[in-house]
Amino acid sequence: MFSHRLFIVALSLIVSGCQFGEDSQAFGTVERERFTLSATADQVITEVYAEQGQTLQQGDPILQLDPQLQQPRVAQAQAQFQQAQARLSELQNGNRQQQIASAKAEQQQAQIELAEAQRQLRRQQALVQQQLVSEQQLEQYQLAVDVAEQRLARATQQYQLLREGSRTEVLRQAEAAVANAQAAVTEQQRLLDQLTVRAPRAALVDDILYYRGERVHSGTPVVSLLAPDSAYVRVYLPQAWLSDYQVGDQVQLTVDGRQQPLTGTIRWISAEASFTPNFALHQQERARLMYLAEITLSGDVTLPSGTPVQLHHNG
Repeated sequence: MFSHRLFIVALSLIVSGCQFGEDSQAFGTVERERFTLSATADQVITEVYAEQGQTLQQGDPILQLDPQLQQPRVAQAQAQFQQAQARLSELQNGNRQQQIASAKAEQQQAQIELAEAQRQLRRQQALVQQQLVSEQQLEQYQLAVDVAEQRLARATQQYQLLREGSRTEVLRQAEAAVANAQAAVTEQQRLLDQLTVRAPRAALVDDILYYRGERVHSGTPVVSLLAPDSAYVRVYLPQAWLSDYQVGDQVQLTVDGRQQPLTGTIRWISAEASFTPNFALHQQERARLMYLAEITLSGDVTLPSGTPVQLHHNG
């Protein structure tokens, strides 16, 4: 009987010791800020450049969406831009001497044709006065004079425009056309560049969600990344500890197999319990409440995400 009582006492001490050890530390894991990159078009993935766990620098390619539809659009926009530039250059540099000479020759030819039409009209008018031809025939010669006068007016106007050069309004229109064409090239090139999914900052590849040959839709997440310089710990604090910690407190954490402790700053403590429901709790149940907290780690933390850590309570 005595030995039986001794066994019960010893077992009680062991259990009490275990409970004390568990109650004096909180457990958590090392985490990092996670972000995803999405597809920018409904296309097939033609290349995958990165692997899971790979360290990326800003701008490193991760995967490539099929560019065959976008490349001709870029080429078309570039051709229109070059055409607009050529038109503006022509207006800015003035008209060539050959064009001016040709317009002058057109004007002179129109003058000769008008003079001939007028001469024929006067001859017919004289014949009408002599009653050698009818007045109906005179109308045809008058129409020929009118046509010759209109042609001479057009030729003269074209010649004057070439001699005087382009007007300010025309130059501004040409400059606006060049600007619009340049904007179109920039936009089409931007859409082409977006078909290559790149790392926006230094990061670790957490997961490649699609593989080569798969078709993805625009806006679909295709890769998950971890920010290497954003290590923090997610730890669960017992309800009894809440009065001993607050946001901004400096704490130390330990890692199995590592002698040097980690230093961190509490940046957030949840206002709601994570495990036990918040309703109909008696005193013993309130002691089991756990509150999630986040602790930002100081320095260059090389521990992989998911590493278990412990926060020792000294309260």
